[in-house]
Amino acid sequence: MNPFAKGQLEMQAGIVGSLTVNSDNCVVTVDEQGIEWAVLLPQGASFQDDDPLSVKVDDMVLELGSSATFGGGMVEAERNDTLIRNVPEACQSEQTFQVQRIEDAP
Repeated sequence: MNPFAKGQLEMQAGIVGSLTVNSDNCVVTVDEQGIEWAVLLPQGASFQDDDPLSVKVDDMVLELGSSATFGGGMVEAERNDTLIRNVPEACQSEQTFQVQRIEDAP
C-alpha cells in the first residue's frame, strides 16, 4: 500500500486489466495483452475480512480477477525505495505501477 496520503502526487497513466495474485502470492495487475504489472495500491486500500479475494479502494470493492481501469503511473525501485520499503522482497519489481485510482473498465 502507498504510504503517502492521497493528493500528494498526481500521475497521468492508466492500465486496463484485472487485479490478481501471482505465483509469488503478490497482488498484481494483468493488462489486456497479458503483461503482469507489480502494483502499489493507494493508501487505505484493504482486503475485505469476510472475502479475502476482494480489495476495497475508497468506495469501490474490486474482486480479484475482475477488470478495471487503474490510473496512476510507474515508479522505479531505485528512484523511490520509500514507496516499496514494506513490499515483500518476492513482490518487489524494477518498476511498479503506483495506483492512484480505480474505475470500472471501459
